[in-house]
Amino acid sequence: MYRILLVEKSNVVSDLLGNLFEDQLLIKSFSDIAEALNSIEDINPELVILTDEMDENELLNFCQTLRQRYSLVLPVLMIVNFYSSMNTEQFKNSGVDFIVKPFSREEFKEKVEYFLFKEKLTKADVSFVEESENELINKFRPYIKQEVQTEIYSIFKQLLEGMEQNRVKERVVNQ
Repeated sequence: MYRILLVEKSNVVSDLLGNLFEDQLLIKSFSDIAEALNSIEDINPELVILTDEMDENELLNFCQTLRQRYSLVLPVLMIVNFYSSMNTEQFKNSGVDFIVKPFSREEFKEKVEYFLFKEKLTKADVSFVEESENELINKFRPYIKQEVQTEIYSIFKQLLEGMEQNRVKERVVNQ
């Protein structure tokens, strides 16, 4: 069962999710942003859904706090009206995705499924990488060593050239 944290004033989205997904989701709905933020650790959601019914600054602070305090990878979906005056760029910088009203039930269902499936896929990919990490390192170890040596040589060469240029400048100034 997937856990969704939903921040909305009305129950429209909560009812829609309940109808679309029936018993597949555990939806924790909040009408207060501070309460939602305080409950996030207890809920441990796979998806956060916000509506533009809330104050824009409060929503932005929520998203920024969510990213700083809890998770950079937790998907956040914001539902906005087509004629909304919200500055969506600020939210995009906090890793928020959008769905614009009006949308069809199918479009909304696909968007939610995408995030839930993406989260599941990401967790599976991480376990695969953890299992095969040592194999990859062992395969590339001889090449990594040479690449690192070449890169360090290049960096030192640039530093020495820069130091030489500074000495030349100092000599010219002192003359």
